[in-house]
Amino acid sequence: IILSILATLALVLTSYWGPVSARAAGFGNRFRYDLELAGMRIEPQQYGLVMIGIGAVVWTLMIVAFRPGLLVALFLFIVTAALTVYFARRYLQIRRKKRVDQFQDQLEMALRTLGSSVRVGLGIRQAFVMTAEQNRDPVRTEFTRVVGLSNLGVNLLDAFDQMALRMTNTETAMLARVLRV
Repeated sequence: IILSILATLALVLTSYWGPVSARAAGFGNRFRYDLELAGMRIEPQQYGLVMIGIGAVVWTLMIVAFRPGLLVALFLFIVTAALTVYFARRYLQIRRKKRVDQFQDQLEMALRTLGSSVRVGLGIRQAFVMTAEQNRDPVRTEFTRVVGLSNLGVNLLDAFDQMALRMTNTETAMLARVLRV
């Protein structure tokens, strides 16, 4: 019986995949900025679908395990949805903190590379390129983003200020101020 119900739900879901996918995309777009800050390379729409899937599986398992009445099942659905969103946001916060900590650990070597590049006569933009090439992620990604934004016409110092906003540590903010001076 359970397999036939799941098969029926799967058929219904595939027939309404377009609207469901559009709703999941709208739901996932709420996490676009958090995904970017966490350094995750998943599309927000996919993240939304994963969250909806995890919530649906957890709710279904609770329904099968506890066999509650209709009102309790509805209450469990609301609680499961709220907890899924909470834990999805919490997961992104943990990933962001980990990424900022990794950036903090690699910042000294990046600054040494940046300083050495400027000392040998490279321009500041070329020094950013050299720093991006000679470091690991997340320093590589952030410095590459700064160079990419400058290629698109954004002032290099403004691009570095944006990086300082993404990497929320005091050293990066201070470096942004020093570069401005």
